[in-house]
Amino acid sequence: MNRSNWDERDIEELVKKLPSMKDQRSARDIYSKIEEQQRRKDMKKPPVFKKWIPTAAIVAAASIFILLSPSIFQNLNSSNELSSGSQDTAMEEASMNDSKSTENSTDESFKSEIQQDSADSMTMLNEPQSEDAAERSISNETSSLSVLEQDLQNYDIYTFGLVSKDAIPVPVSVLVDKRENVDWLETFEQLSTNIPEEKWGFDDMYPIKGDFDWGVDSKEIRLTLDSNHPYSGTSAVEYAFYSMLEYSFQHHDLEQVHIVTENGTAPEFNQFGVLSEIPLNDELSQVYYSYNISGQRYLAPANDTAPTVNEAIRLMKQPPNDFYQSVIPNGVNISVTIEEEQDLVSIIFLNEIKLERYDSQVVLELLEGLLLTAKSYGFDRVQFQNISESQWNGYDLTQRIPVPVGANKKYFINE
Repeated sequence: MNRSNWDERDIEELVKKLPSMKDQRSARDIYSKIEEQQRRKDMKKPPVFKKWIPTAAIVAAASIFILLSPSIFQNLNSSNELSSGSQDTAMEEASMNDSKSTENSTDESFKSEIQQDSADSMTMLNEPQSEDAAERSISNETSSLSVLEQDLQNYDIYTFGLVSKDAIPVPVSVLVDKRENVDWLETFEQLSTNIPEEKWGFDDMYPIKGDFDWGVDSKEIRLTLDSNHPYSGTSAVEYAFYSMLEYSFQHHDLEQVHIVTENGTAPEFNQFGVLSEIPLNDELSQVYYSYNISGQRYLAPANDTAPTVNEAIRLMKQPPNDFYQSVIPNGVNISVTIEEEQDLVSIIFLNEIKLERYDSQVVLELLEGLLLTAKSYGFDRVQFQNISESQWNGYDLTQRIPVPVGANKKYFINE
């Protein structure tokens, strides 16, 4: 039969004639055989990864040695005193001593750099963010965001109107070690050359381009501006300059800052026009908000006012723009009563507030933002009501609380 003429039936008949084939092995035997063949096949393959093992082991060992080397050297130093004096031990001791000498040399170099950087300067410590070292350097300070009366037992206060990159002026109170028989204005000028404005998140605006001296009496500061001063320009620039002087000399029993040019005349500004003096009023009727600068938060008064402290506290829940955040948490409602004859503001939380539910920074901003706003309206004390806690972070909430001396506390320590 020609193969080309085969059909399916022919093929089927031929297949039926084939002898039958049977495998007497069990399924387990077949599987074991296949598994063994596969294992032999794998053993014949070159282990390509082996060449990487020494390198990986060396890298891992080097990493572990670097991380543990300080502890190893210290243990070697202790064990050398008990060693038998063998050659190997002597070599280890010599290696350890060389390493120790190198570390000591590095430490001395680092210390020298620190001392050089701090020479003829002041060290700043931000109390709310202080570390253990700062706490050892400063004693008897409060942990408030603002300067309180008890802070003045050991420190003198100097306030600066610092200006952010958003052109927002912020009062910052700097505390320095209390000293006797010092000229306050001279110390202010010295400090103004050292305050780390950029580190605190502000533009570099100090020292002010001009010379300060006392005016005709102790109630006036006289500023003679340099001829090339940069304070005349846009409204934001001139407002910042005005606020710098206002915040710097406010609350120091002064009446005004008198401004003159080098030839003794009143300076003229693009926006303000002729500006010969800045009155220093302790009651600026300002509303305080939380202001974030590069991760650092300050209590800052916005450039808006309200006729009464009641209205001001209502505005505190509604920041004027996106630069500010309210210090009053969502869901917290407040009513205000005034006792004019006692210079007292009573702030009542309509629903009892549990301060422990909030972060400590949030609570301090709430309490001190309200205190500073009340101070800006001429009040000396604030009574809080309907707070669950009776004590908080040094505040006795059962008593009438004196308003802060100054906002945004920073510490300087003479080296």
